[in-house]
Amino acid sequence: MTTDPALPLSRRLIPVLVGLTAAVVLAGCASSPTTTYRGADGDVVTVDWRDYPADAYTDADDVLALPSVEEIDDHWPEVREAVAEGIEAALGRTGDFDWHSTGPEGWYPYGGNGYGGTSMLQVYNSANWEAEAELPPEVWQGILDAAERELAEWGIRRSDVPAVDDDPVETSHWMRSIDFFANGEFMTVTVQDARRDDQALAEAEQNGWLVSGISLFYGIQTIAAADRAEFERLADPFRGLARPEASHSD
Repeated sequence: MTTDPALPLSRRLIPVLVGLTAAVVLAGCASSPTTTYRGADGDVVTVDWRDYPADAYTDADDVLALPSVEEIDDHWPEVREAVAEGIEAALGRTGDFDWHSTGPEGWYPYGGNGYGGTSMLQVYNSANWEAEAELPPEVWQGILDAAERELAEWGIRRSDVPAVDDDPVETSHWMRSIDFFANGEFMTVTVQDARRDDQALAEAEQNGWLVSGISLFYGIQTIAAADRAEFERLADPFRGLARPEASHSD
C-alpha cells in the first residue's frame, strides 16, 4: 500500500509585474511555455519554462526547504520513529510493536520537468516500515489520528480523502489507508487485517505481504546538496511566477 519539516524560504527575487501582463505562451505540443514580465529593475524578461529545474507541479523554493538527498538517511528514520511512537502511545502499547522494514527502497531519476526540459529532482521511495499486530477495526481511526497529529509536527498533512469511506468497518472491512503530503514529501499510513477478506488474505500469504498490522511508506522528491547552487541559479528567473500547466508528458 501506499503517496514534513518544510518551512518556506524567503524569496530572494520576486519579479514585479509592472506595466505588463505575464504572458504564458503555449505554442503547440512541441513548444514549451514562456512567461514575459517586467523585473524589479524595469527590464522586460522572458523565461522559457523548459529551463525550470523542478517541475510543473513543484515550487522551487519548496524543494530548497526540504532535506537534501544526503540528509534522508537520517531524516526518514527520525520521521518514521516519531510516527511509530505516537501510534503506540495512542494505543497505550508503547514498546509493544516489532517494527521492521520490508520491500525495496532507493533513489530514482525524476525524468522531465513537464515543459520539455530536464528536472534536477531525485525521487526516494522507502521500504515499508511495518508492525504486525492484531488490531480491531474500532481502533483504526485512532491509529490514523495519532499518525496525523505526529506528521503535522513535521509539516506533513493529509493530502487527500481516505482510500476508503469514513467507516472502516462498514465500507472497508479489512483496510484503511490515508496519504499525507506536503511540498514534495509524503507518507502513507495503512492499518489493516487481511484476515477479514478472503481474497486479500490469499494475496498477502501468496506474496509475503503484511497480513494484519500497521504500515508506513515514505517518499520525497528533492535535490542533492551538491546541486543546490545550480538549482537556485536556474530557479531565480522563475521566482514569483505562476507555473503554467504542463506542456509535455515527460
